Amino acid sequence: MKKTILAMVAAAAVAVPATAADETLIFRGNVAFITPTADSTIDDIKFEADSAVGLDASFEYKFAKAWGVEAAVLYAKHDVKADGSKFAEIDQTPLLISANYHFPTAGNADWYVGPTVGYTFWGDVDVDNPAAVDPSTDGEFTYGVNAGVDVPIKGSWAFTGGLRYLFSKANGDGVGDVDVNPLVLRAGVAYRF
Repeated sequence: MKKTILAMVAAAAVAVPATAADETLIFRGNVAFITPTADSTIDDIKFEADSAVGLDASFEYKFAKAWGVEAAVLYAKHDVKADGSKFAEIDQTPLLISANYHFPTAGNADWYVGPTVGYTFWGDVDVDNPAAVDPSTDGEFTYGVNAGVDVPIKGSWAFTGGLRYLFSKANGDGVGDVDVNPLVLRAGVAYRF
């Protein structure tokens, strides 16, 4: 009986550090390339947002070896075109939550994927013509998928990269909904606390 208890204590002593090691906080900072994949036609005019370079930052809390919850913010400013000609600019700031599943792998690379939900704040449409009124916009709930990989460099640092695809649209007052549906490609560095 005594040997059994000692064995259980020893197993628990080994298991506790392993469980604690699974709990990790990861910061990721990225440069992002955002490519809208949709457009809308309103009153026979084709409206679309152009590709842009922006910033993507996130914190992920890994509460288990294979699972984590990630909070992210993205910022980008896009040219807005009507029938192929730029007439305005607009910025977007999505706030996102992702549930990431981390694949078990034999190597050091940490691959993950999961669903994303959030809310996108759109800035006012900044029309190039100074005499025109800048239409205001409404924020929109968004959803999509998130995937990425962290590749260790040294110590707590890693290269990070990935993509997000979001179903998103901009609602301009007096204009209507313009589909954007951005594909976000990102690359940067990660730090594990």
